[in-house]
Amino acid sequence: MTRVFLLAILVSFSACKTPTVESRKTERSDAYSKLSSEDRVLVDRGQVGVGMTPDAVYIAWGKPDQVLHSGSAEGVYETWLYQGSTLKRRHSWQFREAQDQNGRVFFVRSFEPDYYSQEYIKAEIRFFEGKVKDWKTLGSPLNNEPGRY
Repeated sequence: MTRVFLLAILVSFSACKTPTVESRKTERSDAYSKLSSEDRVLVDRGQVGVGMTPDAVYIAWGKPDQVLHSGSAEGVYETWLYQGSTLKRRHSWQFREAQDQNGRVFFVRSFEPDYYSQEYIKAEIRFFEGKVKDWKTLGSPLNNEPGRY
């Protein structure tokens, strides 16, 4: 339980330092002022759309966690990947020492939950010739607990 509490504190602390759409609009005010009114509405909502420039996507979603380059018969693509993380639960056997009334030491076994953070790709944007060709968001991985789908 202590691990979960500490992880929650770390996540909330790091969220305080996360740049916002507003701070990125200020950072790239020239690029923001050149956006079409349709793109500005999307960016202000933290959304992206086909045809947007990399600057518009940066203002809406921030810096990508990874940038990939690929090619096809059409030309060269640039792909931005954004990562997310989810808290997963697993169970494992835990052993702890105990004493009986006579002072004899023995081990008590229990099946305890343990929590860990799992990273995954939460969004992907492909650019072609400096504009968003397509984009997709991906859900977090399913929890691997029995009975959860």
